[in-house]
This record gives sequence, C-alpha cells and structure tokens, in this order.
Amino acid sequence: MKQSGSTKAVSTKAVSTKKAVVAKSEKAGATGCVAVNAVPWAYVKEHDKRLGQTPMPCLALSPGKHTLVLENPALGKTKSVDVVVRSGDTAHVVEHFD
Repeated sequence: MKQSGSTKAVSTKAVSTKKAVVAKSEKAGATGCVAVNAVPWAYVKEHDKRLGQTPMPCLALSPGKHTLVLENPALGKTKSVDVVVRSGDTAHVVEHFD
C-alpha cells in the first residue's frame, strides 16, 4: 500500500454516553421522580417488580398514575399508594408502619 505525503488531523472528543442519555431524557421531560420513604422501612414494588428499598430519594418513573406497593415483611405489613408522576417534578410518598 502506497502512502501519500499528506496527513489528516483527526480530532476526538470523549463523551460519556450515560451522561448524554440522562441529559437528553431530563431535557425532554421523559420522566419524573418519586421520593419514597417509610418508617421504619419498606420494599417498594410496582406490578410485582421490586424496585428497591426505602429510602429512595428519586425513583424515576414515566409520567402518569402509578400504584406503588410498600411492604415490610418483618412487621407483616403492606400498603398500596397511588401517586401521580409529572415530567420533571418530584412527588413524595411517606408511609408509617408503626
């Protein structure tokens, strides 16, 4: 292979894909947050899928009505909570099991 005498400068820029995706979804307002807490604590589920354990400062969910189930198996208690999620906003859920 024959090489020519000229060279081409190539500029590269490192981009974090994760940050780009987060920035895009925040800008588009594709999700909202639900800050979920329970006293003393609870597992958080939606549609029988465990989403995490409280405290959850920002559970990202699509806009609209969601039914979250908070469960504390140590106390044998479960509560169902309806919450409305709005794009770019944070809704708050606090439940007491005592």
